[in-house]
Amino acid sequence: LKKGRAKTCDVSVFARMRAAYIAICERQMAKLQHEIAVEKATHDDDDLRDLEAAAAALAAKIAARKLTDEVEETGALPAEAPFYAEHGIELFADPDEAAALFLATDERSLRGLLAAHLDRARPGDYVALCAFLEMNAENEAAMAELRNAVSKVTGVATTLGFGPRFLHSTGQAHKGGPATGLFLQFTDRPSADLPVPNRRLTFGQVIAAQARGDFEVLTIRGRR
Repeated sequence: LKKGRAKTCDVSVFARMRAAYIAICERQMAKLQHEIAVEKATHDDDDLRDLEAAAAALAAKIAARKLTDEVEETGALPAEAPFYAEHGIELFADPDEAAALFLATDERSLRGLLAAHLDRARPGDYVALCAFLEMNAENEAAMAELRNAVSKVTGVATTLGFGPRFLHSTGQAHKGGPATGLFLQFTDRPSADLPVPNRRLTFGQVIAAQARGDFEVLTIRGRR
C-alpha cells in the first residue's frame, strides 16, 4: 500500500511469494522443534510436552498448505507409489518402515503386512485408526468393527478418528505425545468431488493434502 491506494500483483508473483513464506515457516518450525527437543533432553515437563504437541500440529498444517499450493499450481498432488498393492488396496509407508514390515513377515500379502505392523504393539502402546473418509453410517460402522477387531488382536487401547476433524484433537497427541502409537491411515479416491469456490482445487484434494501432511509429520516424528 502506498498513499492509501491498493496495488495489484501478477498471480504468478503472488504464488512465488506464498511459496517463499511457506518455506520460511518450515525452517522456523524445524528450528523450534529442535529447540524443544534440546530442552526436553535436559528437563521434561508438561509445558514442554504441550508446546511440542502444538508445534507438531502446526507443522502438519504447514505441510498440508504446501501440498494444496502445489495442487493449485500443477493440478495434482505429488505422485507417490505404494510399497504393496492387493485387490485394489494400496499400502504406503516410509521406506524404512516398509522394509521393516517385509522383514517381519514370511507372508508377503496384505494380511501378512498388516499383521506384522500390529504385532509391534506392546503393553502401554495404542493403535490409532485415522480415517480420511466420508463420515457416513456405512463407514462409521465398518471402522468401528475394525477397531474392535484390532483391539482384540493387539490387546492394547485403540482410537478412531475421522479426518480432517480429528487433527484438532487426538491428532495433536499422535504427533506431540509419547511415541507409543501404531498408526493406520485410511484414504480413498472419492467418486464425486466438488470444486472449492474461487480456488483451483477440489474439496477431495484438500482432504488428501491434509492426510498427506499428517502422514509426513508422523514420519518425521518417528511414529510407526
